[in-house]
Amino acid sequence: MKKLFLAGLLVGIFIVLSVMYFTLPSDADGIVNLRITVLGDERSSEQVEAADFLQGHEFTTTFAPKMIKCLDEVCANQNYYWKTYINDEYVTFGIDQLPLEDGDIVELRYG
Repeated sequence: MKKLFLAGLLVGIFIVLSVMYFTLPSDADGIVNLRITVLGDERSSEQVEAADFLQGHEFTTTFAPKMIKCLDEVCANQNYYWKTYINDEYVTFGIDQLPLEDGDIVELRYG
């Protein structure tokens, strides 16, 4: 009986967290500078709308948090992964939750 209760409790917590995760608002506004760097080589640098800064790029993410798995056909593997920086500071949360402001520099570094 205790196992059934714990399983139900875990499912309930998962559902609540999922609903919260998918309903969090995106407050990003303005223009940001997006840089994409692969193994130290800058591949792209452009000014983009903060609310949809990866528009025009092909990418896949993990489920939660939304971390980049593949970007423009460059995919994370055993040795390298995508890291996100805002104004040269490493961030550890998903790309859908970045606190972007007008003029920020967003750098996606693969290495």
